Amino acid sequence: MINTSELEKEYKELLMKNNSRNSMELLQKAYRFIHEEYAPMGGTTTADIANTENSLNEILLSYYMERGIPSIARDALNITNMVGNTNFFFTIQPKSDDTGIEIVKRGITAQETPVKSVSVTLEALQDMFSVHGLDGIKLIANFLRDKANAEENQTFINFLSSNALVKNPLTFTEPQNSELIHFELSKRIQQYVFEMNMKHQRTFEAFAIVPYITCGAVSGLDYINSIVSDQQHKLDNTPIISTYRVAREILTDYYINPDINDDYVYVALRSRLNPACSCGIFGAYQESIRTAVAYETAEQKIFLFNRYGIVLNPAHSQNDPMIIKFKLNNM
Repeated sequence: MINTSELEKEYKELLMKNNSRNSMELLQKAYRFIHEEYAPMGGTTTADIANTENSLNEILLSYYMERGIPSIARDALNITNMVGNTNFFFTIQPKSDDTGIEIVKRGITAQETPVKSVSVTLEALQDMFSVHGLDGIKLIANFLRDKANAEENQTFINFLSSNALVKNPLTFTEPQNSELIHFELSKRIQQYVFEMNMKHQRTFEAFAIVPYITCGAVSGLDYINSIVSDQQHKLDNTPIISTYRVAREILTDYYINPDINDDYVYVALRSRLNPACSCGIFGAYQESIRTAVAYETAEQKIFLFNRYGIVLNPAHSQNDPMIIKFKLNNM
């Protein structure tokens, strides 16, 4: 993986020495600083830079991996790095006849996801490098990360929806009263967290994904609990920044549902310290970026390949759930 901080430092030094932000040769020299063998030999042109594929691939991937804004699935679930495309989730649970305990497992397979891509014309690439330098590559990497997050979010919502135990809908007493909405919603969510711990005390840490229309009532919690939340996340080494997390109440993180047409609330158990008590596991497998040039248009094609899997805790069942969902009636 390229050390992009060193790359940026060298690039800025070159800019200061030459005092020219539009010099494409500076960007080429910065590439050589990292990968001498990949840099074009001879005269340096914009086309040479655009087609320095191996360097561009690795720099893009470095910025893509460095961006600290994960999808909901990566932020809410425990992550395991898969060596191969298959793995297993093991946990211990009581036998159905209460005669002892047993080890149960469920397989996780990294699925082939749709390839994400972006096309950049040669002129746009020239302008991007001339005006923004290495920050232009960051813009492309951030765009790809956003596309990957959107796909992972939808997969995760589908996973929760298909496995959750359905409960009775919640009808708010006063739909226009934000304080009452917050009270009734958080009460119902915590009720289900406790309920999922009645048979077996697993964990009182949880997360809830709520429709965007109710987030105004919930997000006010963020100011009150931000200090406690940050301290907790420093203790368990979890990310603090999330585009979708709007609040944290007690041990429950609240996320906004990016699907504006989904009016369900999803409540699920998760434990940062003990994955066996979490509703599922996110299996990260491979993320790679490849570039190519379209011979007909000379456009730079950038492709993101992202393979991962999400597996349900084998201890989850409709009689002993770890995921619950309920509908909001009058929002």
